[in-house]
Amino acid sequence: MFTYINQINLAIYLETVVMTYALGWFLPRRRFYPLRLMGAMAVFAGLSYLIPLFPPQYIWLGLGYSVLMYLAILFFAMISLALCIRAPWMNCLFCALGGYASHHLAGTISSILASLLWPHREMSVFTPPYLYLYLLSLAVTYTVILTLFHRNSGTETLMNRRDVVRLACLVILLNIVISSYAMLSHFFADSIPFSVEASDLYNCVSGFLAIFILFGMLEHGRLEHEAEILNNLYRENVRQYEVSKATMESLHDMKHRINALMAGNTALSGAEIRDISDKIFIFDGAAKTGSETLDIILTEKRMVCHQYGIEFDCMADGKLLDFMDVYDMYSLFGNALSNAIEAVSKQPEGAPRLVFLSVSGSDRYVAVHLENTFNGQIRIVDGVPETDKPDKAAHGFGVKSMKRITDKYHGNLTVTVKDDLFHLDILFERVNS
Repeated sequence: MFTYINQINLAIYLETVVMTYALGWFLPRRRFYPLRLMGAMAVFAGLSYLIPLFPPQYIWLGLGYSVLMYLAILFFAMISLALCIRAPWMNCLFCALGGYASHHLAGTISSILASLLWPHREMSVFTPPYLYLYLLSLAVTYTVILTLFHRNSGTETLMNRRDVVRLACLVILLNIVISSYAMLSHFFADSIPFSVEASDLYNCVSGFLAIFILFGMLEHGRLEHEAEILNNLYRENVRQYEVSKATMESLHDMKHRINALMAGNTALSGAEIRDISDKIFIFDGAAKTGSETLDIILTEKRMVCHQYGIEFDCMADGKLLDFMDVYDMYSLFGNALSNAIEAVSKQPEGAPRLVFLSVSGSDRYVAVHLENTFNGQIRIVDGVPETDKPDKAAHGFGVKSMKRITDKYHGNLTVTVKDDLFHLDILFERVNS
């Protein structure tokens, strides 16, 4: 014989699995995904509904059975997702835990609101007006959580963090135990002095805690992952600077050798030697800003611009940047110019290809201005341009690295787009000058 509990179990499964699928929406799917989804939901919805009600003759036996019943529903939601996507089981467990925690939080919020709106009225969740309040709570809670979660879509590798999942499992297990204990208080009112208000308060706190652990720690993990990439990028810039510096010194030495060779007898023609010398002069004589580091960056990028047919103009007083670490300077200007060159190189044939850089200022302030032509549209997110590459989680760190270096020197970085020109402006205060 089916009871009210069977209906509740079915509702819990459906609410949990819907949120589970929503959280795992961006994960890679298996073939015949729609059929798998409908089949899995039908099978496990049926199993959830058919879970029999255990007669709670003994408190602890009834508590254990109730906990296992809810864990089974959570397991059904996880298996339902695993049958439909290609992802590690940890990802499926993460989504199922998030689905259950979201369902539980929404249910608790609706219960608290119902007790405030109708304090002396006992109502079933399936009858109006409580039903309408419950559905509204589900819709709002799910929308807010999904909005926050999918801002970090593309970070599915972070969902494999075992420490986060284990902690969330512990919190949700305690949540299930307390909820089951509160449910049994209806059968053992004399033995279990556990009020509905106390249960709702605990469930609300534990629900928020589970959501925070899952999604707050996911955000924390994303920031850690991003910081690691930025550190690796910085170390690569340091290595590249040392290579570029050594290359410049070698080319400078080679120029003097060619000058000596042109003054004497050689098997090479004068035209051939001058052609080699001209290429070297692009490196050696192009930039004299007063900063050896900035000179290396500018001459290196000028050669790249020459290769792509880009007109590169620069008015820079490198001595104004004496407060910056050489590696920070190389990373900041190297990334900025690389982004500009990449954007300009995408210009169609016949379109202007221009990059302009200026470094100016006074004893107290330094203003860096970079502008370049571009083709297409640029979306500004949180004050920085969003990468146009498909995998946004793996790209766009050059600009973030620039922002981090700017913040390190208490500067201000702004990005503007006007007509067909992209403008990057950085203002530093020379606190160490």
